[in-house]
Amino acid sequence: MLGKEGAEKNVTTALDEPEEICPESVFQSALVRVLEEISGDWSTVLVQSFGLDVAMFLNGPGGGKVRFLEFKSFGGQRMGGVGFSNQRGEGPQVDLLLNEQQGIALLDSFVRWVFALKFDSKLRPLPRGAGVTRS
Repeated sequence: MLGKEGAEKNVTTALDEPEEICPESVFQSALVRVLEEISGDWSTVLVQSFGLDVAMFLNGPGGGKVRFLEFKSFGGQRMGGVGFSNQRGEGPQVDLLLNEQQGIALLDSFVRWVFALKFDSKLRPLPRGAGVTRS
C-alpha cells in the first residue's frame, strides 16, 4: 500500500499499489493516477514526457515545488538490467548522471527515480517475459 500524508495534519490514506508494472508505460500511468489522487490541498500540474517521464509542479502550504520523475520497471524482460537511455546510450537520463558531483547534488533536490521489480509469489524475480503486458 502507498501512503498519503496531509500537509497540515498527519493523515494517512491507503492506496492500492499497481499490480501490473510492465511495460514501463503501464507502471508510469498507474503512478500518475496515484499522484493525481494524493495531491490533496496542493494545486498540482503533472506533465508527462517533460524531459524525464513526468514533471510535477506543486503549489500549496509553504510555497511551490517542482519534482521530475523517471520511472523504471523490471519484470524479466531484460535479465540483469532495466532499460536505460536510447539504443545509442543517449538521452536525458544519461545527461543527468554525467554531471559532476556538485550538479548531481543540485539535481537530487528535484529529480526522483521510481523503480519497480516484479516478483513471483515466492519473492523470486519473474522469468524473462513473464508479467509483461503488451499494449
